[in-house]
Amino acid sequence: GPIKQRAVDFLAEKLAASPEPLLVVATGPLCNIGLLVLKHPHVLPKIKELIWMGGVFYRKSEIITPTEFNAFCDPEALKLVLDARVPITMIGLDVTMQVLIEAPQYEELARIDTPLGRVVMDWLKFYEKLHRNSMGVGGAMHDPLALALAIDPTLVRTRPAHIGVDLSG
Repeated sequence: GPIKQRAVDFLAEKLAASPEPLLVVATGPLCNIGLLVLKHPHVLPKIKELIWMGGVFYRKSEIITPTEFNAFCDPEALKLVLDARVPITMIGLDVTMQVLIEAPQYEELARIDTPLGRVVMDWLKFYEKLHRNSMGVGGAMHDPLALALAIDPTLVRTRPAHIGVDLSG
């Protein structure tokens, strides 16, 4: 049936109930995390780390826009989260654009010959074609990189940074 609980309240409940701080992964705009800051600030210490696929730090080419979709959709929420000093690891567009799925990876994935594996392959091929047509490069693995980092933090090098959000326009 329909879910009667809002995502922000579900997250607050799970964080509050956990005996240990939890790792949270966000692969979209930070609307619910921003609401968590406003509605349930008492659970913020239960966030061990927020891994967020969002933002952009270094504009290397014209492929990368000056803003990134997840940051652009709710900059106010991003500012709330950053101002609340939630420990955050940002996986920016400039990083995710370096993790592309192309032909060699398809050969490896094709070995997963299950109904789910075939669905994933169909989706990846569609996504790769769409991404190549719009961006000129193979399918960037934006969200999967954030999830992979949650499993293995050694996949990328990180460095501390002070980040701000300009809401003036």
